[in-house]
Amino acid sequence: MNDLLRLLRLFKPYWQWMALGIFLAFITLLANVGLMAVSGWFITAMAMAGVAGVTMNYFTPSALIRLAAIVRTAGRYGERLVTHEATFRILAELRVWFYQHIEPLAPAVLENYHSGDVLSRIRADIDTLNNVYLRLLVPVAVAVLATLVFVVALLFYHPLLALVELGLLLVAGG
Repeated sequence: MNDLLRLLRLFKPYWQWMALGIFLAFITLLANVGLMAVSGWFITAMAMAGVAGVTMNYFTPSALIRLAAIVRTAGRYGERLVTHEATFRILAELRVWFYQHIEPLAPAVLENYHSGDVLSRIRADIDTLNNVYLRLLVPVAVAVLATLVFVVALLFYHPLLALVELGLLLVAGG
């Protein structure tokens, strides 16, 4: 846990990039859920209208489906662009920080290693840190935000439904 807190302190100058990446990932998730909801409703409503022999306005739902698909695609592109930019900026900062801290130790501590071994170890260790933001912080933050939004939205329909959803999401996330 201390290592994660130290990393988060190093990430602090890039919190705006990181927050924007989390926001875009969240918007993408909402567009994806909206796309599934509207398209499922649209297919069901069209089937029911066909069985009942009534006409239905199919322009509005199809426009909503197109809008959700465009927002999802643009959101995913923007999220990937921003999160990778944040990751590369963080990695560049970590490399500079690491080299500044290892340079005073170089003559005494590193003389037993070949220069290629040291460089390979440094690159491998720092490059694994890109997983902290892209594969740990972003998914967890989006999952927490989405759980909060979906449970609050379901509270307006029925509190028991929101409680069941919260329980199922906690079981699925745990």
